[in-house]
Amino acid sequence: MLSLLLRINCLRAAAEFSAAAFSILLIGCSPNQHDEALTQGVSISIQAGDSWFDETDIVIKNLRTNVVVTLARNTVSGARLCSWAEFAADDRGSVSTLSSFAIGGTYLGTDDSGLFWSGGDCQAVPARLGKTVRQEADRWPSKELTDFKVWVDTGHGIVSKEFSVRAWPGAETYQSKQLPEATPNVGISIYEAANRRTDRVAVLLGGSDGSPNDLFAAYLASLGIDSVSLAYFGQAQTPPCLSEIELRDVDHAFDALQKYWKSERRFVVVGVSRGAEAAVQLAAIRSIDGLILVAPRSNFGPSVTSDACRPSEAPAWVLDEEPIASVPRTFKVQLPQETSPLAPVDTLSALELLLDQDRDLELRTRVPIGSVTEDVLVIVGEFDRVSGLPAAQRLIARHRLASACVSRLRILEGASHAVFGPHLVAPAAAETTVPILDRTQLAQRARDAKARKEIWADIESFLIDRTDCQ
Repeated sequence: MLSLLLRINCLRAAAEFSAAAFSILLIGCSPNQHDEALTQGVSISIQAGDSWFDETDIVIKNLRTNVVVTLARNTVSGARLCSWAEFAADDRGSVSTLSSFAIGGTYLGTDDSGLFWSGGDCQAVPARLGKTVRQEADRWPSKELTDFKVWVDTGHGIVSKEFSVRAWPGAETYQSKQLPEATPNVGISIYEAANRRTDRVAVLLGGSDGSPNDLFAAYLASLGIDSVSLAYFGQAQTPPCLSEIELRDVDHAFDALQKYWKSERRFVVVGVSRGAEAAVQLAAIRSIDGLILVAPRSNFGPSVTSDACRPSEAPAWVLDEEPIASVPRTFKVQLPQETSPLAPVDTLSALELLLDQDRDLELRTRVPIGSVTEDVLVIVGEFDRVSGLPAAQRLIARHRLASACVSRLRILEGASHAVFGPHLVAPAAAETTVPILDRTQLAQRARDAKARKEIWADIESFLIDRTDCQ
């Protein structure tokens, strides 16, 4: 019926054309009219999740051929990322990015968040998608992280739609508040669950960029777990450099939390990357209910470099005004004789060699996991090149020797260091540049995106379902 109507409309338009044009239109439509008619019927609908931690589906209907879908979004650094994928319409003429198979693009196969994690430079979008899409993506005025724009190239024309996905879980699932000046040099943000499922409280310590984990604390609260995000350096009213942090200040934040709740609450410290070092040290000096260490190191690293903090050999942490010994920023490694001098040795491998060769340094810089008597969950990517799987294995081995409590090592298959974050966006550190990603890098992003979905079930179970260590 639709094809008949299109033919009638085209034939009506033909009367206004010259005889030469009419000879083309007698069989239906001119190419331009035909393309316009087929494109006008295409619809785009967005089925957004409750937050960045949930899948968002882009559904395209009334298709007659393969389509190419391009998605643009913003990053924390102010850059613009674009991803694209080609899909074949199903028997009903529909495509769902949540369940349809991508036969080409910045990712391949069925991936419910593939368009969201696989973005790169918008100028790298293939020319066959049309100059219009690439120009519009570059000129799109939005700068909000929650805003997205999608273009659909139907093969007959281009249709587009702008939409937003809120980053945070619904406000009805938690209440948030801050404890100003509760303890010096530490910012405390509390997220209380509307329907609390456990008396445990998750206390989150962020990594080397100093960013507090407010978004993740809110997400845990939406799952029924009271949570706290601690800002301890690089933020307002906190020291600018990690080497200036007095861990006793962070320890006092727990006293402030106990006072706030006016009851005995059980704290589980969740440390991410460099924050895992602080988490272990805090567990060694105060009674807690458990540790979750995401992408941790087994030995204290050097101070962190930033705009405010120049590279130095200063230890990263201080406890009771005494610097904690750390692995130096610059180190030399005596390579085994059988190693070719031309063979590349990455920093992480070199660090492991250094710790194996210098027993005194290894002992002096150990993260004190042996002093932790509570349950420990360690989560690490199989291909983590920042902290490393060997470091996680060292931590677990030491804890099992020293404690009768449970030690669990969760290895995320194929994942890198970027495993802590919401489903729909890559971690901020991965977005500070906008590379033209090759297939190897895209495959890594796919594995990391999968890992970011998996870890929350482990964390939730550790916080809610775990029995007390005897």
